[in-house]
Amino acid sequence: MKKVILTAALAIAALTGLKAQQEAMFSQYMFNQVFLNPAYAGHNGYISSTLLYRDQWANWDGAPKTAVLSVDGAFANNTMGWGLSLCNDKIGVNNNTDIYASYAYKVRLGDKSRLSFGVRAGGTFINANRPDVYWDGQNGGDPNMDPYRGFATRVGFGMFFNSDKFYAGLSFPTLMAYVPRTKFNVDFTKTSFLRRHYFLQAGYIIKANDFLKIRPSFLMKYQTATVAPVQFDFNVHFLINDKFWIGASYRTQDAIVGMAEILINRRFRIGYAYDYKLQSVKYNYVGASHEFMLGFDFGRGLLKIKTPRYF
Repeated sequence: MKKVILTAALAIAALTGLKAQQEAMFSQYMFNQVFLNPAYAGHNGYISSTLLYRDQWANWDGAPKTAVLSVDGAFANNTMGWGLSLCNDKIGVNNNTDIYASYAYKVRLGDKSRLSFGVRAGGTFINANRPDVYWDGQNGGDPNMDPYRGFATRVGFGMFFNSDKFYAGLSFPTLMAYVPRTKFNVDFTKTSFLRRHYFLQAGYIIKANDFLKIRPSFLMKYQTATVAPVQFDFNVHFLINDKFWIGASYRTQDAIVGMAEILINRRFRIGYAYDYKLQSVKYNYVGASHEFMLGFDFGRGLLKIKTPRYF
């Protein structure tokens, strides 16, 4: 009986979740920033690809599973950047696939600082099926349980500033959107289930010595038209001997995270993150979340980089 309740609760959460968190998020977002902010595209001066897979709430059948592949690079003498992202996000009966192309233009402000502006365009293939377990109501059933399929066109914008030791970014992954069979409105919250998200982030590199560097950072997440509070990720990472990242995060009202990344060589990176949820759901402890990362960098610009990227 408990499993039936859990399955039904997750199905309702998934479908009504179309009106809640709609941007896939990862604990290791700092190693795949082009998915978070299109202005980051081409930041490193070489072609960088990252594959992330997140298995959330491991003890719960039908819990969220998300995978994202992002590739970005620079062109026009490193004054512009391009990026491509493909993401699949599945939770319960909800299975969404995002595909985006990003473009960034970079303005050099000094010898070691740049300000980038970026846009991304694409959308989401939405596939919400009727769950196997549901209850019929007095009026013929819950409308939240009706299947839905469609494509939501979405356009986003971002800004990213960096020097050799500091970075800050502001992004709106979905600044404009259009959902078929709805009337277009600049305020798309009035015509669709989509909501606008705001991400603000910053970080700084502290060089303790030649062997150790420290990177404190934060990410603020805010969503319009919701009663959910503003959420923060507070992070601290340590880079050991320019080859091994180890760090921890505190996500307000949610979880604590431990993570690590190993730079196998100039081209390959692997990482892992473990989320421990601080609050359990009503019916059962949902379990920890596991996140795996694989990165591969290539291109002429990579050979010119003497140190690993700090952000």
